[in-house]
Amino acid sequence: MSEQALDIATPTTTLEMVQAEVEASEIPAPRPDLRREAAGLLTLLFLIITYHIQHPFMLFRVQFGEGFRDVREEGLQGAMLIALLMSGLLLVGSLRKLWEQRHDVFGRLRLAIVMIGMALYMVHIFLVIYWDINVFVKLYDLDPVVFADELQMGKKEAGELADPMKALHGMGLLGGIALASAIYLWSPWESIHRYTKSNAENKTMPLLAVVIKDAAAIAVIILWLVSYQLFNPLWFQESGLAEQFRDQETLIALLLLLAAGLLFFAQRDIGYTSATGRLRIAIGVGLAFYVAAVLGATWDDSNIIAKYYHVDPAVYGNQVFTPERIEPLKAADWGAVLAGIALASVIYFWAPWERLHLYAQILRQNIAAILTALLVLFAWEYGVKLFEIEQFLLPKPSVIWETFKEIYPNLIAGGWFTFQNALRGFAIGCGVGILTGIISARFLRFSKAILPLAIAANAVPIIAFAPIANAWFGLTSSDSKVAIVAVLCYFPAMISTVRGLTSVEPIQIELMRSYAASQLEIFWHVRLPNALPFIFSALKLATTLSMIGAIVSEYFGGTPNTSLGFKIKNDAALLKMTDSWSAIIMTSLLGIGFYVFVSVMERTAMPWYRSFRSDSH
Repeated sequence: MSEQALDIATPTTTLEMVQAEVEASEIPAPRPDLRREAAGLLTLLFLIITYHIQHPFMLFRVQFGEGFRDVREEGLQGAMLIALLMSGLLLVGSLRKLWEQRHDVFGRLRLAIVMIGMALYMVHIFLVIYWDINVFVKLYDLDPVVFADELQMGKKEAGELADPMKALHGMGLLGGIALASAIYLWSPWESIHRYTKSNAENKTMPLLAVVIKDAAAIAVIILWLVSYQLFNPLWFQESGLAEQFRDQETLIALLLLLAAGLLFFAQRDIGYTSATGRLRIAIGVGLAFYVAAVLGATWDDSNIIAKYYHVDPAVYGNQVFTPERIEPLKAADWGAVLAGIALASVIYFWAPWERLHLYAQILRQNIAAILTALLVLFAWEYGVKLFEIEQFLLPKPSVIWETFKEIYPNLIAGGWFTFQNALRGFAIGCGVGILTGIISARFLRFSKAILPLAIAANAVPIIAFAPIANAWFGLTSSDSKVAIVAVLCYFPAMISTVRGLTSVEPIQIELMRSYAASQLEIFWHVRLPNALPFIFSALKLATTLSMIGAIVSEYFGGTPNTSLGFKIKNDAALLKMTDSWSAIIMTSLLGIGFYVFVSVMERTAMPWYRSFRSDSH
């Protein structure tokens, strides 16, 4: 670089140095990018939900599954699949360097994780929900009606067998994680690439090392298949493969340990110094859990998952597996294995161990808020006891939480009904608000005509408007609730859009005009990017307004036993305060989730916004 260029690039006077320092201080500190964390947690949540939906016993006889049992016609099950798909895509999109890294080992490994794990599981859930086709049921030539008939169990019997069934499918999940770990450590696509290259062409890994790794991986997969059938009581009695190795459990366990160890140490980049090494260590941990479970079952004659659920081995092995249940349970077990593979895929792709520094930073930044929340809960818990406040007036947080754990399946259905009204009103109100805001920013006369009406509509209290809307659309109709929510969301969206579109610096407009840009080009390249922060601020505000509007509107005409607002009102009137507070918790969770989703969309749509810039990769 020439001296003249250096003089131009570097401040040479005190005034210039001060101005540069002021400009630098005006840039806000980057906020942590939590898109991957939000996407990872949401994907795990929706994976758990859809696993319960596709499994008859989990759907009908497990408390968590009951919340998603009777709402299929209302679209909740399909919505969970769509949410799983969107969160999975968001998880993929949160790594902007993913496609750039597809030419190296680490990038291809992550792509394979997505394609093999998450994609297969999503296809399986899609077929179950929309076409009533379970691939594993077809595999065993089962009647879907019989398979879905609560696995031929009565209510009392199902209650007794709930824990053994959970242990059984816990083994399936663990086995799926182990299988996925072995495949990911093997990375056969890398071996194929290596075999097609000569030693001179490919110096990354000796051919002998590749052969050793492949042999170890194939041995692990074969031993996984044998050990899974030996130590899973469902397969132990019926599998011909298990019959061949029935008296050789110790040998199989030791061979599995040896092959898994050889496969792990045959990796070329194990260590904490690189992202690839840390990922492979985490994958190795997933395989190690399964090996430890097999060794425990061999030497201690115990199943760690069965022990977790306090299941009697005799009940676990004899009472559950009556002859008529064997085939349905095998079909369900393979579904658990597939879910385990998907679970491993999500966790490995999320890679939370890569961002521990980010979690520590967030904890430090929010320590005051966390301590305040804990202090409020502590004061609430012991203040009720200290001042002898009656439980029917203000129950303790611990009592509210216990009630919530008991009745949350019913709250899920009510929350879905209320959330649909909030979402529809949010979409209509914000959509119309943004549209009229764009028109108002372009045509001043239209703005003068519509703005007084918007202000007047926003000034009407929701309590006054709710009875009128119910009279217009029907007391129990969801249209009245949607209309109220739309009115609440309209004004912030419109005003923020107008402000964002009209607050562009004149010099930017002049610059675009100097390049002979049309009005549409100016709007697309200057006005709209400038307005996006304002629009998303309004959308985040509208998420809270939509939930408030949906709940309050249901006070005056909610559908009995289905809507959260109606339940809160009725339970409070009957002094069932713990139930009412439980419904409030569900409402808060829905509102927080809605807000977080819009915030993640904001970061995804505006990665260039200066307050979002952070080294998140």
